[in-house]
Amino acid sequence: MKSLKILLSSLLIISSLNYKANAEENQENDDFIPQRLTNYKGLGITLGLLSSMGISYRTFLTEKIGVKATGIGFYDQSQGFWSVGFQGMYVMSENKDTKFYFLAGISNFSSRRTTYYPTPTVSNNYGEDVFIPRKEDNQPENYLSLGGGIGAEIGTFTPGFTLAVEVPIVFTFRNMSLYSLYPIPQISLIYNF
Repeated sequence: MKSLKILLSSLLIISSLNYKANAEENQENDDFIPQRLTNYKGLGITLGLLSSMGISYRTFLTEKIGVKATGIGFYDQSQGFWSVGFQGMYVMSENKDTKFYFLAGISNFSSRRTTYYPTPTVSNNYGEDVFIPRKEDNQPENYLSLGGGIGAEIGTFTPGFTLAVEVPIVFTFRNMSLYSLYPIPQISLIYNF
């Protein structure tokens, strides 16, 4: 009976030491994992209608309030487009792996295409028409998007990177008239620093 008490006491001491070691290890892991989500600045790629598409910069001004700016542009001789968006975020809840938030934003997408037409303008000495390209600028198409919704940022994949998935309801206006109203998902891959 005495040996049983010693055995149980030994097991209890060993298990408490093991529990203490595991608790310290988990504390170190818990300190590491939130670092990915509590970093207040991030640079990444965003695809979405409300926050725009392109290169994005995100920062949290406080623990609960954050902003994101996104943009991209392209222009050559015959066409061009640009897209820019701004988004505000309010964190509802977060744990060591995930952050849930409300979002509201505005974005603008514009495109312009230049068309060249061959136009007979001059006849040469042999009676042939000489075609000189005529440049015609088409009116730009502007899409303005406004909306709000919810989002989640997940940070368990790779240290330093988080994935944000958002589902806003987006009002889109084409040349200042209502064009569409849909819940349109958007996604961002963010490197936190």
